[in-house]
Amino acid sequence: VHRDSVIAVYGIHSFPDPVLNQMIVEVDTSFSWVNQWKNGNQYTGNQYIDDLLDGYDLRFQSYDEWPIGNYVTLRSDQFLNIDALAEEFTAIPGVNGAQKDAVSGDGNDISYSHNTTVGFKELIYSVGYRDCETQCERRRYWKFWVRDANCNLEFRGSWGDLAP
Repeated sequence: VHRDSVIAVYGIHSFPDPVLNQMIVEVDTSFSWVNQWKNGNQYTGNQYIDDLLDGYDLRFQSYDEWPIGNYVTLRSDQFLNIDALAEEFTAIPGVNGAQKDAVSGDGNDISYSHNTTVGFKELIYSVGYRDCETQCERRRYWKFWVRDANCNLEFRGSWGDLAP
């Protein structure tokens, strides 16, 4: 088994957590500028917010009224320091809070660890399947070690459920 086979067959990539290009902003509907987002518009008329949207290439995605509050989802094509950006948004009157958007569900993943004692790097690829809306019911794993400076991979085994 080769890493390329695992990737070619299953197209495994790291599960998108943490989210680095999408955030949610909780807004106070008593502020008039919020109506622009509520109506699906990119720009709010609030200069600070509109400057942040332009400066970080953020696009309005959705406005959602949830029982816990009113939220706007913003997305960028580039990875951002969402925690720092959330602080900038939170400082604006009418913004009750901001944070990284969370990914729900489960799916394929790659984990990495570096064992300095033994001198290898470990990659574990996994493919998840069957009802992955919360946590996949089935999962297959493949382990590889990278032992030298040439990045040669050594297959160390597989386990879990039968591959789909």
